[in-house]
Amino acid sequence: QGKSDVLDDKGTKQHKNKDKHKNYGTSFTLEHVQNTRQAALNLITMLQEYYGGKEQSEKMMLQSWLQPWDFDNATDMTGMVDKMVDTMARALVTDDQKEFIIGTIGSSVAAGHDNCNYDSYELQMERTFGPVWEAAGMKLVCENAGEGGGCGDDFANQ
Repeated sequence: QGKSDVLDDKGTKQHKNKDKHKNYGTSFTLEHVQNTRQAALNLITMLQEYYGGKEQSEKMMLQSWLQPWDFDNATDMTGMVDKMVDTMARALVTDDQKEFIIGTIGSSVAAGHDNCNYDSYELQMERTFGPVWEAAGMKLVCENAGEGGGCGDDFANQ
């Protein structure tokens, strides 16, 4: 299991995931665009069904998460979303970038305490969003820098 390096027909080193037989870091082609769009639409549909419709899913995912962040002083949701899309698009069209890495920080919830590793926030993100990145020829990696305890997260230590 895991990754190994393989050479493609041009002698270029490519990462190959033995479990899923995917090549990462290949050129972003029209086929990648079409596959990525379809995988993203599938994800959006799944999340809308999970959260009970489009309006509720946007409240849960966009408004609650993006609202607190300052994306180059964007004043509306469109600007905030555009900034994230731009960052992701740049990663996708960079031929030598094989992974898109999302780092997380936080308390014991982010660290995955009182939970099995499989259900940690970061691994859930990889399972949920990974197929979209794989359709684009990249691997999504979510790294965990969560630390538990002493965060002022209960009455006794505030």
